[in-house]
Amino acid sequence: MTYSGSMGSYVSARGRSIAITVLVIVQLALLGLATIAWAIGAGMVERDSLGAVAAFGTAGALNGIDALVFTAATVVFLTWVYRAVANLPALGSMTCAFTPGGAVWAFFIPIVNLVWGHQVMATVWRESQPPAVNENGFYLPRKATLVHAWWTFYLVSIVVSIWLMFSQPSSVSGLSSFAASEVFLHLVRMTTALLFLIMIRAAQARQDEMWQDLERRRNVPQPTADALR
Repeated sequence: MTYSGSMGSYVSARGRSIAITVLVIVQLALLGLATIAWAIGAGMVERDSLGAVAAFGTAGALNGIDALVFTAATVVFLTWVYRAVANLPALGSMTCAFTPGGAVWAFFIPIVNLVWGHQVMATVWRESQPPAVNENGFYLPRKATLVHAWWTFYLVSIVVSIWLMFSQPSSVSGLSSFAASEVFLHLVRMTTALLFLIMIRAAQARQDEMWQDLERRRNVPQPTADALR
């Protein structure tokens, strides 16, 4: 399916990208503090059980707040996706495989979203920039390396989260290993969030710059017949 929307006016989603930036920065701070709490708890399990419990409790509370911030960021992100995809026809894209609404729903369909979510962001990334042309005039494939890296870390975080969900530590050493795994998960999630933030800001900048360039070209006066003589 190819979305052939009208070449309508461009509506920047910069305000939404700024909101995402604020929320993700807050999330990074919460994840960083939770990581420290999990690490402290892991180091205290064998020598100070009460201290370890307190550290784990703090980490759990921070994770709870992080879940709320993550939910808010996800909602804003989906509105950003809708607008970013809707802007592609105005930027000259003729190959977008998703409608704005379809791009949003791509993140909700279980299992399928593990593929389509990546495809949506790769499409936005590639189509929000002018096509590259080599010295012979042939179009070059546009890369989405940053999107690939973000999605890889995102999938790793899902796998580790599922594994931890079914882990039931039954000993002190097991609890220490569980806490160490939580530290690893939080580091992966922090990396994912950082890559996500860079990706959203860069994609938004690409769209705004491309639209400004198109506007400048439209405003350049066409040469008259007299000027061509």
